[in-house]
Amino acid sequence: MKKILPVFFLLFLSLTSCIEIVEEITLHSDQSGKIKYRIKTNQIVSFLDNFSDLIDLSLEKQLKSEAEEFASKLKNQEGIDSITINLKGKLSDYSMGFSFASADDLNDAVYRVLGYKENIFSPKYLKITKHNFNRKNFSPWIKKYIEQEGIDLPSGDLLTMVYFKTIIYYPQEVKKHRGDNIELSGNRKKLSQKNALIDVLENKTNVGIKSSY
Repeated sequence: MKKILPVFFLLFLSLTSCIEIVEEITLHSDQSGKIKYRIKTNQIVSFLDNFSDLIDLSLEKQLKSEAEEFASKLKNQEGIDSITINLKGKLSDYSMGFSFASADDLNDAVYRVLGYKENIFSPKYLKITKHNFNRKNFSPWIKKYIEQEGIDLPSGDLLTMVYFKTIIYYPQEVKKHRGDNIELSGNRKKLSQKNALIDVLENKTNVGIKSSY
């Protein structure tokens, strides 16, 4: 594939039981941060030892190859470091993470790794200032990409059992926040958002998040 669909969406389109794709974003006071993608499985799939228990072996190899390519391309991006990837063992062991020096470095890296040309009008995935964090609603991007690439999705019933969850860790208490399906922790330093993956892929939900802290 010339353009890489965000790896951790591809990895779970063939799953057959209820799981969560978890995106963890840790924000630092200097506006740098970390992002980690991992899988949270329920008891139904906890007994599975390998991804190949769920999907065709050739597809498994393809997805893992593209995930490794994604991580490899990240290594060449300015402002991106501490890249880790694990696609071995049980599903709950699968993860990918990296650190970014600034939101601008992260946004630039995303465009370059996915093979898109960025200009002054290009939307930013994340915007981070000293006291504000905003994430763009990326559902329209995903839907457009799927249509352009002619990607066939599994049945809607299957995808309703897969969820995409974002967890954001803030350096200070969150004062205000706006977005759909959001929960704020008791200490106001952790914000969570959870949506059915099918709603994200078909642009039926707004995954945008705006917050101040």
